[in-house]
Amino acid sequence: MTDELSPSQALALWGLLARQGRIEEGKGKRKPDLEELIKGGFAEADGPSKTVSLTDRGWNWASEHLAAPSLDKQPVLVLFLARLGEHLARSGESLAGFIGDAPPLPEPAAKPKTTRAKAPPKDRAPPKPKAPPKSKAPTAPVLRKMIEEAYLRASGGVRSEPVRLSKLRAELGDLDRKTVDAGLARILKAKKEAASLSQISDNKAIDAAERDAAFSPAGDPFHLIRIK
Repeated sequence: MTDELSPSQALALWGLLARQGRIEEGKGKRKPDLEELIKGGFAEADGPSKTVSLTDRGWNWASEHLAAPSLDKQPVLVLFLARLGEHLARSGESLAGFIGDAPPLPEPAAKPKTTRAKAPPKDRAPPKPKAPPKSKAPTAPVLRKMIEEAYLRASGGVRSEPVRLSKLRAELGDLDRKTVDAGLARILKAKKEAASLSQISDNKAIDAAERDAAFSPAGDPFHLIRIK
C-alpha cells in the first residue's frame, strides 16, 4: 500500500486516532479497512484480544493530512480536522502530544487455581535473570537538556547550525518518537526565537530516512532544526 488511502481506510485511521491511537477489538473477525491499514504498515495488531494500534507511519500520515484528510461525504470531520491543524500550527504542539497516550490495557483475568498432586522434586534450573526495570520518561527540563545536548553533538558544538532531524533522533535513540516530538514541541513553544524548523529545499536530498524522521507539528513535514 502506498500513502494513498481510500476514504473508508482514512476514516478507519482517524477512528483509531480518536481513540488515542489504539482500539481493542475483542473476539470476532477484524474489519477489512483495519486489515488494509495493518497490511500497509499504518497500524499493527498484537495480543489475543486483537488490539490494533497506530504505527509511526500511521501517526505521520495523520499529521501530514490534517488539511487534506482523504474523506468523502464527511464535511464536518474535514472542517474539524482543518481547525485542529490550525490550532497545532499556532501552538507548536505535535499531533501526538495533543492526542496523548492511550490508557494501559486491562490485565487478563487470572485463571482459577487447580489442585494437583505434587511431583517428586527434581534438580531445579538456575533462576532466570530479572529484566531491568523500564526507565521512566524524563521530566520536561531533563528532556530539553537531552535534546539540546544531542543537537550540539550533531552540530559539532555549534549553535544556530541546521541539523537534520534524522541525525538528532539518532543521537536520542534511547527515547521513543512521541517523547522526542513532545520535547521538540515544548522547545518551539516556550521560546520561538530560541529554536526554529525548516525544510530541505532539494526534494532529491529527501530519502526515506529523512521522511521518517520529519517533525510535522501542523501537517507540513520539517527536516531541519536550529537551536540558538
